[in-house]
Amino acid sequence: MIDAGFTTREGCSFDDDLTECRQATEGSLVDASRAEAADAELVRMIERRSRKGEIDPDERTALWQESVGRYNARRREEMRVAWREYHQAQAARHRAVLEHLIARHEGEAAKLMDVQREGKAELGAQKPNEQRWREAQGRGVGS
Repeated sequence: MIDAGFTTREGCSFDDDLTECRQATEGSLVDASRAEAADAELVRMIERRSRKGEIDPDERTALWQESVGRYNARRREEMRVAWREYHQAQAARHRAVLEHLIARHEGEAAKLMDVQREGKAELGAQKPNEQRWREAQGRGVGS
């Protein structure tokens, strides 16, 4: 059989596809030594990658996506905790301010209640302005 310029006979070497046989010539010996060197280099590269932990790009992409997913989940949880702490602290601040305001307004109301009670006791002794005005209107004063 003749294929690609190589004659098949006993003592022949195989071509790249390992199904064809070719006659050993000086050029083919060089090709064989190059092939052996390339094979050795491939073996060294594979061993080096296995030591370094280098992985297939598809596997690297999957691992990267998983890593990004874990990072995003952790970040969401951190943000949720931070917002919860913010709202709890804000509620405490509002509570403190509002309790102070409530106490102040209740105090002012109590003072006014005391003044109003005192005013009722003095009502017989001194007439309020509104009552005096009504009386004056009834007599025709101011017209």
